[in-house]
Amino acid sequence: MTGTSTVLIMPTDGNNFNDAFVAIDHAIANRQLRLGAMVASGASVSWLMTNILKDQNSMPELTQMATEVAPGCEGLIFLPYMMGERSPIWNTNARGVFFGLTLTTTPQMMFRAVLEGTAFALAHNVEIGKQSGIKIDEIRSIGGGSKSELWNQIKADVLGLPIAILKDSSGAAVGDAYLAGLGSGSFSDIRDVINSTVSIENRFLPNKTNHDYYQERYARFRNLYESLKGEFDASAASANFMGK
Repeated sequence: MTGTSTVLIMPTDGNNFNDAFVAIDHAIANRQLRLGAMVASGASVSWLMTNILKDQNSMPELTQMATEVAPGCEGLIFLPYMMGERSPIWNTNARGVFFGLTLTTTPQMMFRAVLEGTAFALAHNVEIGKQSGIKIDEIRSIGGGSKSELWNQIKADVLGLPIAILKDSSGAAVGDAYLAGLGSGSFSDIRDVINSTVSIENRFLPNKTNHDYYQERYARFRNLYESLKGEFDASAASANFMGK
């Protein structure tokens, strides 16, 4: 689910708890959900467009320009921790970072770097989910962010997984309606309803060449956060200093 924030929702039998994720019950008996809840994915895109680029270009215009930028954005990396971060690092002191700015950095490079950085953060959650024993063969995406073909393709390339876009991206509202129907007795098995109503509108397949390249970029993304973690904490400790 990609909007202002991004939430990776992973169904499981409940035997693979990891404190990197929020754990809640599934609507299906004896199943649970693990939530990799990130804070500011779409919010980072909005911040860049409004506060830095001053809305000089629309989302479609920036997206078109960003498609002409090669993966990796000439070394530019974005840490999307604009409001701290929840899953999987759970660090309220973490902050957003553009690393690798040069005099040749363009708005479209910054825009693509934000899309890549949020995809790397998603990959971090997927990696830990797999390490916990959760099977992840495909990502099914809903929400406003799923309307961006470029973002979907970047996610597929970073993760090395297909990104399936659902025909109905209403998300929670539709799920609530299904559960209400189950509770009222309109139908007896939630799985039957899902199988008969949920359909795929589009599927983005990973480009192997891009995925192999992004593996190296993802490692740098992870190393960058680890290198700055102590600085984030130190900065938070001194942020409220008031001179006399």
